[in-house]
Amino acid sequence: MSNRPPSITRTYAGYLGLRLVLFAAALAICILLGMNGLLAVLVALLVSGIVAYPLAKRQRDEIARALQNRRSGR
Repeated sequence: MSNRPPSITRTYAGYLGLRLVLFAAALAICILLGMNGLLAVLVALLVSGIVAYPLAKRQRDEIARALQNRRSGR
């Protein structure tokens, strides 16, 4: 196994996947609770953003580290 960190593309794809799953779950719950249309989407965006903040910390930190390493030429 290599000691190289995962690529930024793979980490970012994982981060986006997590955010999409959280949004879809929040939207499904909003719809099950009887919300319709734009209200359901807005509430789902808010809830998924709040939930993703602590859950996606590792991925955000890895992306920031990879960008910093790229900028410094490592």
